[in-house]
Amino acid sequence: MGGVDKTDQFLQPYDCGTKSMKWTKKIFFHLIQMSLCNAFLLATKDGYKKPLLSFIESVVPSWIFDGQLPKVCVPTDDEVR
Repeated sequence: MGGVDKTDQFLQPYDCGTKSMKWTKKIFFHLIQMSLCNAFLLATKDGYKKPLLSFIESVVPSWIFDGQLPKVCVPTDDEVR
């Protein structure tokens, strides 16, 4: 009795759910936070020593920038023969 879930302990300082946000966005961001926390817990079992915030700062840019599609060259009328 009286125990606090480890995930809640990790995510409470970084909670982004505000009252003005639509409930679907709250669920989406909560699922993202939960996946980051689960990945952090797995990384700490493998020997990762940095805090959660530095883990998030290292993972999120790779989600944003590594998933971009390459630019497609669309021929214009001048290039088509």
